[in-house]
Amino acid sequence: MTASRRTRRVASPPSGEATRRLAAIESIVRANQRQLISLRSATARFLRSERLSVTDFHVLQLISMSAAEARPARPQEICRQLDISASTLTSITERLAAAGFVDRQRQASDRRRTALRPTEAATALLQRHHRLLTRSYAEVLAARSGPALAACIEVVDALDAGNARCAAALSRNGNGA
Repeated sequence: MTASRRTRRVASPPSGEATRRLAAIESIVRANQRQLISLRSATARFLRSERLSVTDFHVLQLISMSAAEARPARPQEICRQLDISASTLTSITERLAAAGFVDRQRQASDRRRTALRPTEAATALLQRHHRLLTRSYAEVLAARSGPALAACIEVVDALDAGNARCAAALSRNGNGA
């Protein structure tokens, strides 16, 4: 046998505990997907009267988050986070500006760049959406103790990290394989 030839090990089957753990994680993935779909559906219904799409709203949320952190919203970062093209973002920001939700201003230091800032109307819309979700969540989580709510926050943060990790893998590999 030559040094370059390798023996292939057969993977041993997972233990009962590992199988149960994987099944539990798969259940969490399904629950997370259901939650994302129901949140998207509720948000779409909320936005109907404003004639905004969910993607428009996500752009507005990212612009608002940047403003809350006292930094300009960077179009390339918004495109990366939402996996949309620059031309799509331009169309969305034009629509948001026409609806009175975004101010677009040329940056003084570089006239080719546009600073995106949320208007008071945008802030009011985002706050109404947040209050609606808070009331709904408060109703279903009312019986939970403080430690249980803290555990919920931990799980949601872990799911967010898992989603970000999945997105990064898909960006690197194209299909996540």
